Amino acid sequence: MYYSQKFTVTEVRVAINKLRTTKAPAYDLITGEILKKLPEVGLSAITYIYNSIFHTGYFPGQWKVSQIVTILKPGEPAEDVKSYRPISLLPILSKVFEKLFIT
Repeated sequence: MYYSQKFTVTEVRVAINKLRTTKAPAYDLITGEILKKLPEVGLSAITYIYNSIFHTGYFPGQWKVSQIVTILKPGEPAEDVKSYRPISLLPILSKVFEKLFIT
C-alpha cells in the first residue's frame, strides 16, 4: 500500500494556531484553546488522522453532526419562534480539516 503524507505536523499546527479561542465548542466540548495546548504527540496523532481521512476518502460521521443552538435576536419577543437565530456548532477538528483541505 502506497501512503503519501498530504499534511505535515507544521501545517496542522499553523491551522490550529489560527483558530479563534472565543468560539463556542460543539457537542464534543473540544475548544481551540485545548487544541493549541496539545503536545507534539497529540499534533502527530491528529495529523495522522487527517492524512488517513485524505488517503481513504472516509470522513468520520460524527464530524458531520452539528449541535443546533438558538439565540434570541436583540429586541425581539421571546415568545415568537421567529425571534430566534439558529446557530450550527460543528466539531472543531472537522473545521481544522476543512481549512487544511481547502488550502
